[in-house]
Amino acid sequence: MTTSYIYYGTTETGENDGLFCQAFDAATGDLGELKGVAKGPSTGFQAISLDRTILYSMCQSDEGLGGVRSYYIDGTSGELSLISEEFSIGGKPCYIGLDRSEKFLLVASYNDAVVTVFPIAEGGQIQPYSFTAQHEGGTGIVADRQGEAHTHSIYADPTNRYVFVCDLGNDEVVVYRFDSEKGTLIPVDGASVAMAPGAGPRHLAFHPNGDWVYVINELDSTVTHFLWNADQGKLVQQGTVPTLPADFEGDNLTAEIIVSQDGRFVYGSNRGHDSIVVYLVNQETGALSFVQRTSVGGGHPRNFSIDPSGAFLVAANRDTDNVVFFRIDGESGQIEATGVEVAVKGSICVRFA
Repeated sequence: MTTSYIYYGTTETGENDGLFCQAFDAATGDLGELKGVAKGPSTGFQAISLDRTILYSMCQSDEGLGGVRSYYIDGTSGELSLISEEFSIGGKPCYIGLDRSEKFLLVASYNDAVVTVFPIAEGGQIQPYSFTAQHEGGTGIVADRQGEAHTHSIYADPTNRYVFVCDLGNDEVVVYRFDSEKGTLIPVDGASVAMAPGAGPRHLAFHPNGDWVYVINELDSTVTHFLWNADQGKLVQQGTVPTLPADFEGDNLTAEIIVSQDGRFVYGSNRGHDSIVVYLVNQETGALSFVQRTSVGGGHPRNFSIDPSGAFLVAANRDTDNVVFFRIDGESGQIEATGVEVAVKGSICVRFA
């Protein structure tokens, strides 16, 4: 039996708030009992250490400051024990991630466009922030979403020398040089890239080869492929593909993007069309070609994850309060619903440990 644990972050407050967990058998897809493992309103997104022993989650102070918490993961039960908590100058985070050394926590706050770096000491102890900055501007192209800057996600590149920030309000992927000793960010002149007007970059994913980057654009429902040159600190746009069928009529916002562990496929989520789109990656150029779109079996798939074995994709549908399981065909990359779903109120994040 190959057992791990799945953690679900939520948007909920009150009785149903916090983090939830259940055991997962990757060999069979069987699930254990769903249980609450941490209380707190609007826990939202999480990040988990590579050794699967520490879980980091977003939180918020009573005064409205954005914060982060670290928890120890009990490997025999999946239960969480609080280690530490720290806050920044920004509001509630929308995204948190780890740098490649796992010595720093990278945090983005959407509403006030603040990015923050928190050092991590031994044992997952979060330290007071080492860097914070607020983006300014806004293109105004999509009036109700781009009137000001909105930092939506933040990532360290595979070399850990740079950090990328998707700024939806400015239609820009901002490139910072990362000081991995001090935990500070320095803007790189001429390295940041402008997206198509009104695209609204939300999340991105690196290909395992470290050279290709895929950005999912929330407002125009596209995925843009870049060539990344870490030696020169340059992103070069290669092409853009739609996430929606040509005949779709209605409102749609994209959300998450993931590259498969073997680098052969890219997956993205549509909210409105309520689907997962699958692309084949050209292994010579990194270009994407359409493979499949499949219903998520719910509404507003804000996040999804692929389990460590690469056999299952699990989508969190916020508006229908359900998490739906899909099996991945390793040859074609296509996904098929297993018939298993879990009721999780306000589910917006899935993480495996």
